[in-house]
Amino acid sequence: MIIFNIFLKKHHTLLLVILLASLMSVTAQEKLSIQARTLVTSNTGVIACSIIDEDGQALEYATVTVFSLKDSSMVTGAITNARGICLIDKVPWGSYYLRISYIGYANKYVNNITLTVKNPIYQLTKQKIMPGQQMIEGVTVRAEKEMIQTNLDKKVFNVDKNITSEGATCLEVLENIPSVDVDVEGNVSLRGSQSVTILVDNRPTHLTLDQIPSGMVESIELITNPSARYEPDGVSGIINVVLKKTKEKGFNGMITVGSGASNLDSTFFFGKNNLSANVNYRYNKVNVFANYNFRMMNRNNYNTLDRASVFNNDTNRFYQMSRSRGEFMSHNIRTGLDYYLNKKNTLSLNLNFSKFERLHRSNSDSRSSFNNIDTADKEYILDSRREFANYNLSSNIFYKHDFNKKGQELTASVYYTRMWGGNELEGLETYSIPSDREDFINKTVTLSDNHFVTAQVDFVTPVGNGGRIETGYKLTSRFTDQEYHQYIGSKEDNLIESASDANNYNYNEYINALYFIYSNTIREKFKYQVGLRGELANNTFYLKNIDTTSRSIYPHLFPTLHLVYEFNEKHSIFLSYSMRVQRPNIFQLNPYVNNSDRFNLSKGNPSLKPELTNSVELGYQYYTEKSSVTTNVFYRHRYQMISRYTELLNDSVSLTSYQNFNQAQSYGIELNYAQTIFKWWRANINGSFYQTLIDSTQGMDMIDPNLMKDWSWNVRGMFSFILPKDFDIQLTASYRSPMLTTGSMGGFGWGGGSGQGRMEEQWVMDIGFKKMFLKKTLTLSVRVSDIFASRTSRINTFGHNEMSSFDTYSFRKNDSRQLFISLSYRINNYRPKRVNYNNEMEDYYYE
Repeated sequence: MIIFNIFLKKHHTLLLVILLASLMSVTAQEKLSIQARTLVTSNTGVIACSIIDEDGQALEYATVTVFSLKDSSMVTGAITNARGICLIDKVPWGSYYLRISYIGYANKYVNNITLTVKNPIYQLTKQKIMPGQQMIEGVTVRAEKEMIQTNLDKKVFNVDKNITSEGATCLEVLENIPSVDVDVEGNVSLRGSQSVTILVDNRPTHLTLDQIPSGMVESIELITNPSARYEPDGVSGIINVVLKKTKEKGFNGMITVGSGASNLDSTFFFGKNNLSANVNYRYNKVNVFANYNFRMMNRNNYNTLDRASVFNNDTNRFYQMSRSRGEFMSHNIRTGLDYYLNKKNTLSLNLNFSKFERLHRSNSDSRSSFNNIDTADKEYILDSRREFANYNLSSNIFYKHDFNKKGQELTASVYYTRMWGGNELEGLETYSIPSDREDFINKTVTLSDNHFVTAQVDFVTPVGNGGRIETGYKLTSRFTDQEYHQYIGSKEDNLIESASDANNYNYNEYINALYFIYSNTIREKFKYQVGLRGELANNTFYLKNIDTTSRSIYPHLFPTLHLVYEFNEKHSIFLSYSMRVQRPNIFQLNPYVNNSDRFNLSKGNPSLKPELTNSVELGYQYYTEKSSVTTNVFYRHRYQMISRYTELLNDSVSLTSYQNFNQAQSYGIELNYAQTIFKWWRANINGSFYQTLIDSTQGMDMIDPNLMKDWSWNVRGMFSFILPKDFDIQLTASYRSPMLTTGSMGGFGWGGGSGQGRMEEQWVMDIGFKKMFLKKTLTLSVRVSDIFASRTSRINTFGHNEMSSFDTYSFRKNDSRQLFISLSYRINNYRPKRVNYNNEMEDYYYE
């Protein structure tokens, strides 16, 4: 007793810590049991597991598989979360054994697990697994998220698993996404259609994708047949960019610096630099994060355009060759706060500010000949300079309330963003033929101010036997104001403002939307979801210089349907349907003629109507631990299809605008195959094959019948190699066949854009290397994009009627072959340490 008293006096603090830890551990297990009890049904129970490694650290993505003790058949399974925990529900009464597996570790088996009505929950805590003896000598295999994950209504591409995206922009990331194509002008298409909606964190954005660095992107979601919860805009679907946001306990972060160079033919360009810092701090009920990114880049290219035309029996040949260089600099700051008021209520605030500046210079040599192609009637040099600067400020407030009834929740959010800025463009035409022709200066100054507001409330509740209802309301408001001034003359000191060319306007759009979704499961194998969304869109377009207002009102209903049948854990089929809409945007409606290049004009069409699409998709998915196969057959029927259209105004001037075609159909098949060939070698191969059929009789007589239908296909492969000493290599390669530009909707870009025509094939190959140091806190990444400098654009645009014809070949090449090196240092962010048993105990909850 005396010895015990002496020990107690000396070690009372240690004993108190042990006692408190024990009490907290018991409390955590009790709370986990409470969560498990909510999943118990009248004929099924729950198995709760927590998995740790040899160092006692939680193992995320460990697989727990349940087998019948009677015949060893697989019953069900689950994957652990970031805290090493999983809850396996819907396990029928009976006796089972478990297999716990984790890449690079020996399997662990747990026997004699019995679930009954009296004992519906079986709890396994801190199941330790050890590195396997079968590990390849010198190779450490890391368990990570798959690069591509397939869900019911979307495919998720995890950007941080793509080494070839290091130091790139979000636009360059999309070049490696299945079913997505990005041309050299930056136009994005999904399944061959440029009518696609781009979202950032499920919201529209004023930022362009080349203003978002890949280091800020967590994942890319492809939603080809969205449910009624999403806005119906975008014929081919939605591309949602999910930005990074950490919620780990304590302080953590990452700092990245990078620099690169590119080349175009024999010329090398330097000065591609970036710097980013991401920090996060979470303590008890508060989580605070901040991101900063700085980029300084340049882009270089050259273009040629060769057009032969006949107008009223007169022939003309126009040839243009230009080189251009763009210099970019951007700052982006993003911060936010999550406040967990209690177990039922969460409040989030986000704030983002960005500044983007660009200086673009180009030099074009142009030559025009009339009737006699050997003699030039015009020859001039066009030097242009454009300075551009914009600012973007956005904020968001989000609230979530969980009701006492499991699965019932209410969310509300308000989002506001403003983008403002201006640009100045000056072009100087210097003529050598005819020699007596005066120089021509065209200078434009544009100031714009854009506001975008959304307010949304959503409610979700379980109903009946396994049913679920989702409903909500959303208000969307857009306002744009532009002031435009154009000055023309032969010298800088005698420029005169051209009032007739003023492009001043106000644009307002309001959309009120309601949606309803009901989903349920029949006999645990057949899942269905039906939805309906109603929208009333109202926009007003006011041209100030001619005091003209046009208004459009678009009421419509958009039904959706999703069906899934799971044969077993490995095989499932799904069918989905949605109706989509593509409403004309400001630039497509604006009748102002852009004459920055006086021989290749462009303008909008205020008479455009919305394009409607019926989309159907049938798919099959096969999944095992080492491989997966997903295949989709899709069909789209488009009404009043919006497309660019090029025509001749005279013997030397073309005009590209927008028109509604009668209808178009496209159908095809997609295939995605992922395979773990060896523990150190993963492959992902995907491709699509589709046909486009266009029908139009609405006065567009210059479209050749050969440009109304075509077959296209593409294939892309990604190969990842996990080598010894934390060294990874990733190789990507893609090929796209020739495809129609008829039906395209991208921006006009250089040379007035592409109307009806055909784009030639393109193939690209990238490679990336990654090496980790200092216990995986320091990462060195090297990326080489477009290894063989094969990324070019070759487009043939042509058309003819009884009075005229034209045939245009355009070629464009960027400095797309780039070498980029980056260095990242992680702070307390590689993998969560031990579970932190504090008073809140939230780390132990299953999510």
